Amino acid sequence: MREEPECIFDDDCPLDDVDCIEAICDPEFGCIYIPDDALCDDGISCTEDICDGRRGCINDPDDDYCDDNIDCTDDYCDRNRGCINDEDDSECDDGISCTIDICDRRRGCINTPDDSLCDNLDN
Repeated sequence: MREEPECIFDDDCPLDDVDCIEAICDPEFGCIYIPDDALCDDGISCTEDICDGRRGCINDPDDDYCDDNIDCTDDYCDRNRGCINDEDDSECDDGISCTIDICDRRRGCINTPDDSLCDNLDN
């Protein structure tokens, strides 16, 4: 927060090129500049939206917002698209050669028996 003297109205306070700063005139103290994080909302739920008084809006991705509690998905925040939860079938390998192991985005690991994958010991 920086201050400048001599103002009567808020409009008397010059604004820099930083789009998330609000200028308020306090006739006793002068212009008061206040960063407003709400002006930096980018509409992406997994970014931390912060107003930096010198650089302006900063929208840092935070992967913690994207955890879907499914062990076989790779969860991360994309600063343009939001939360991404990519299935990773390799996380579902149950060690049994005659199952098809897949990651389902909603249910987690699914291990489906498939006899065609099993070694036929009778031949």
